[in-house]
Amino acid sequence: MILPTGNKLGALTNVGFQPSGPIRAWNTNPQTQTWSFGLQHQLPGNILIDANYVGTKGTHLIFSGFTNNDFLGPSVESLDAAGIASLESLVPNPFAGIITNLASSLAAPTVPAWQVHLPFPQFTSTSLVEPPWANSIYNAFQLKIEKRFSQGLEFVVSYTNSKSLDDSSVNGANWTFAGGFSHFQDPNRLYLERGPSEFDISQLLQLTYVYQLPVGHGKHWGSGWSPWLNAFLGGWETNGIWRFSTGNPLPLSLAGGTSLPTYGPQEANLLAPLKRNNGPDWRSHYFANPQVAVLPAPFAIGTAPPILPNVRAPGVNNASLSLFKEIPLSRLTEGSHLEIRLESFNALNHPQFCPPATTANLPTFGQVTCQSNVPREVQLGMKLYW
Repeated sequence: MILPTGNKLGALTNVGFQPSGPIRAWNTNPQTQTWSFGLQHQLPGNILIDANYVGTKGTHLIFSGFTNNDFLGPSVESLDAAGIASLESLVPNPFAGIITNLASSLAAPTVPAWQVHLPFPQFTSTSLVEPPWANSIYNAFQLKIEKRFSQGLEFVVSYTNSKSLDDSSVNGANWTFAGGFSHFQDPNRLYLERGPSEFDISQLLQLTYVYQLPVGHGKHWGSGWSPWLNAFLGGWETNGIWRFSTGNPLPLSLAGGTSLPTYGPQEANLLAPLKRNNGPDWRSHYFANPQVAVLPAPFAIGTAPPILPNVRAPGVNNASLSLFKEIPLSRLTEGSHLEIRLESFNALNHPQFCPPATTANLPTFGQVTCQSNVPREVQLGMKLYW
């Protein structure tokens, strides 16, 4: 363990190791600007149509995963094989005898040549608080059709068509609180990371409703039923939640790549855009042309984006339905009643599949190996109010 030294060592503080902590110049508060425009119209039958355009722009957002600012400059990308070999060759360590702690790799008599070309060659790397350098933009058309309760029916239908772009989806470890991953390949050109947000859902349709069946006392049918018949067949209600959406865009990674010194993991080369396989074997071959994602030459910058803009994970098609009724028990006590509920989750038993494996240069590339939702669940309940 390295104890805090304060400022007594000056520029020698933490030499030979990895300094960590925030940088004052990076301490900028994230900002969000939102704008919208909408129209509403009332239709007969207590139906309201609400259409909106919504836009949101984020600036000074956390650039997830970018914690090391001690890397080689962009000129390293133009080196040939001999130049790279020269960078990886061992040279005399200029810090030998100055850095004496044997726990540091910079206490050795030699170091890789690229070490002495770093902006801060006296450190093994840096571990900083992620900088507020990322930006995002979100645009959406939102439509809602709402029927207020009348004649035993109320419902809300909502539809969203949207697109979210950013430089760094905050959705992995550390600051990434929404699940996912952080990524960058070229620390000198962080703008190459801009693309669809990993959490983006381009289209979403949802329907929720409550409907009192027109059967039983006081209804369209069965007003003259006997109390016993009405107790069994009258007074039923149903409700449901239906959801249909496209899947999230797919992140792409590479196995076996050889990246430049101090750069991030190498990405695949895409010889053509990857396409979705819509045939019956899509679970074992999710991509129609997986051969276009290839291993690039060692130390080359891969051409594939971190998030595929044109291929998405399987979408959602799910319904949760219920049927329930209340049986008055006024002879027991005033206001008492028995409630019966039959509820079903994933009522139509539609499977929801996980995203395919997206690590190129592996035999499992493009295979869907799991299901993300549970099979149909049905539960029956009774509750007595008295």
